[in-house]
Amino acid sequence: MRTTGAAYRVRAGDATLTVRPGPGSKGGSVTLQAGAGRSARTTTAALPAGFRTSAWHAVSLQVRGRDVRAQVSHARLGDPVADLSLRLPRSLGTASGADGVVALGRGVHVDDLSALASTKPVTRVVRDVVPSRLVRSMSDEFSGSALGAGWSWVRPDAAATVSGGALRWPTEAADLTGPDNTAGVLLRDAPQGAWTAETKRPSTSAPTTSATSSRAG
Repeated sequence: MRTTGAAYRVRAGDATLTVRPGPGSKGGSVTLQAGAGRSARTTTAALPAGFRTSAWHAVSLQVRGRDVRAQVSHARLGDPVADLSLRLPRSLGTASGADGVVALGRGVHVDDLSALASTKPVTRVVRDVVPSRLVRSMSDEFSGSALGAGWSWVRPDAAATVSGGALRWPTEAADLTGPDNTAGVLLRDAPQGAWTAETKRPSTSAPTTSATSSRAG
């Protein structure tokens, strides 16, 4: 979603979320309403002053039974700038009605709109067997000035360095697909049987409107 001035409303069954931008499309407010008429319930939250509603952002409105939850975020990466919840009035029972988005004026843009049935919550914990015995011969704490035994390069990158217990490898202006298959690749053989690889990656990236790129794996 994004809007250059007008408010918009998202609807899911008997719940609606109204997003109203502030002056200059910065900040504003969101209002969640469950039900209608005298039995309607509402709650309102302010959007941060620096949040630009004129930039693409994500909005989710979920109704599960009588529970309603709405979130506004940069890109649905677990960083909501507004998070509201309500209970549908008991007289309504479960949600019903149409789903969609309504523009309350000009300048509202919608992309990637989905209306899906709510998932069934998992209520039983399944034992997750994760290998936890450290295989020291295949581990590298990067405690020296070079990679430990077992690593091999495809197209070595001279910018990658080892020091202070860390491997530092700046992002390359290269790719692994198409005609530009020039990026460096660092490999090592995997152990026999089930195994788990564990690493740590610090990040200094602040949430922005391009937060969809702030990922690592």
